[in-house]
Amino acid sequence: MNRPLLDLIKGYMKEARTFGIKLQLCLFTEPECSFYCRKYTRTYWGRRLWSDAEVKAASPSQRRFLENTDDIVSYEGFFSDPDVRQCCRLFLDEIIPELKDWDDLFSVELMNESGWAGPHAEPMNTFRWEITPDYIDWHREMTAHIKALAPDLPVCVSNPGVSVLGHDTVHWGREIKPDWFSLHNYPDICGARDWIDYAAVSDAAVMYTMSCLPAAMGEWEAIQLRHKDDETSRRLKTLLARDTAWMTLLSGAPGCVSWQAMGDGQYHMINGIFSSLSDRPLLPSPELTIDISKAQAALERMWEGGSDGCALPDEIWCPDRSATDKKHRFCVKAVSPEYEAILRAERLSLDHGTPISFSLCSGIPLETLSEADFEAVTPYIRRIDGYQRKAFSADGGRVKIVYLRYYLPYRIESHHYTLRDRRPAHVTIEPLADAGRIVVYDLDTSESFSMSGDETMDFGVTDHDFVVLMTEE
Repeated sequence: MNRPLLDLIKGYMKEARTFGIKLQLCLFTEPECSFYCRKYTRTYWGRRLWSDAEVKAASPSQRRFLENTDDIVSYEGFFSDPDVRQCCRLFLDEIIPELKDWDDLFSVELMNESGWAGPHAEPMNTFRWEITPDYIDWHREMTAHIKALAPDLPVCVSNPGVSVLGHDTVHWGREIKPDWFSLHNYPDICGARDWIDYAAVSDAAVMYTMSCLPAAMGEWEAIQLRHKDDETSRRLKTLLARDTAWMTLLSGAPGCVSWQAMGDGQYHMINGIFSSLSDRPLLPSPELTIDISKAQAALERMWEGGSDGCALPDEIWCPDRSATDKKHRFCVKAVSPEYEAILRAERLSLDHGTPISFSLCSGIPLETLSEADFEAVTPYIRRIDGYQRKAFSADGGRVKIVYLRYYLPYRIESHHYTLRDRRPAHVTIEPLADAGRIVVYDLDTSESFSMSGDETMDFGVTDHDFVVLMTEE
């Protein structure tokens, strides 16, 4: 264990504590940059921290690497080499007992974006699909080892930032058994469509993963807008933050984390509204459950085969053009009817204001799902022209939340994806569901308004987004 680095991290946690912030600690660096696979890391960050006496007293697996700085392990070997495995277990034996009682730590993550050989690997930016069994076995073993050492310390796994088009998140969740899945998703590499925006794609991916285990967004950002400060870009970034947080939380995600602090101030109202429900059980009780088991099984199986040719046009990025086994899976998933159907279900739920969930064992089969299934469910709020409704139900239907957003597609043509913009429309909020108390929140002004179930509330012509909270005793 790198003691100076751990002490530095403790200092960060102490500083964060003053702001009420808890941190997530990534335990293992990416293999291609690790002590085992990169000579610089081994000599500068590893060997120099060990005294000769400590090296002499080390285990045989540790001494192999400490005494032989040229014994460099391949990326693939990181997951299968027995000495590397033993060293990883010894590292956990040392660090986990120090972490398990840290109140400032809300979770540990095994490594950043597991299953992705990044820019320091050779070849770079590849999934290495063919070592999927070794990937899973290493993650399963490390997760179990941590849980044996600290049963109450939450452990998560994160995926490469391609939504569910890389290693199947349900497959990995089922086999590895982490406490939750940190979903990474970036807009130009997630199988985007012109008829569904990036935030909705992310929401669908969260629901897909939650069919197996708890999941939340761990990284998201419209990177192409990062350094743009014009009025349109600022508006798009604010709406993206608002959409991603509200939509995934109303799908039942336990939280939402963004890359590079891209929350843009949108988390404050969310925290306030959900805090008002702290005495309520908020496990979702959706109106429509959709059985995705066949689609999920088909997407999962794709790692085993693959196509000889790329399924995407040349102008769209496909990491499998550099695949080490010369096979394509990412692009095949991106254009598959299974993925299309999952996104269609997401879009229908927003258009009809129907709370949905994805299941692996029950519900309406995704393959037969139609608009009629949504029309059979009475929405909580009457449709408003131009607006989509992300709806949520919990506590046996006694808590209902509807997020209202005007949806105007804004196409980022240079990178082939869609964001959400808006324009003014006449907004009248008319509840259709029973509720003892209704509060309408204007997310643009931070104002709130109370109304009864037999009233309507007319906001005139506006482009604002709203949340309607409906509660019964």
